[in-house]
Amino acid sequence: MPFNPFFIFGGVCAAIIGILFYLLSATKTELKNERELSTARAIAIESYEASIKSANEELEKTAKALKSLNAKNKRDKDEINKIKNQLISGAESSCLDAINAIYHRLHQQARDKNSTSN
Repeated sequence: MPFNPFFIFGGVCAAIIGILFYLLSATKTELKNERELSTARAIAIESYEASIKSANEELEKTAKALKSLNAKNKRDKDEINKIKNQLISGAESSCLDAINAIYHRLHQQARDKNSTSN
């Protein structure tokens, strides 16, 4: 029984078509996986950006709070230095004047603290 060239050609064509279908399905699977990875990357990037934005906002709030505290501390130091200089420069200043000035400052701080907490 001789080989029929049509059967050989048909077999080779069938094998080539089978290989092409296999390659097409493999490419589709790779493309699907690439899309899933791309989507996962996009979600991760959005999450990181949101985290960074939140951290920056917290950092700005902290910086403002520190700046406010620094300004308050400077005011307190200036007030204390002013009282100290008045007591030192005043010839008639006594120890009682110094104590009264300290109590006055403490009461002022307590009022400021109460007004800011309310």
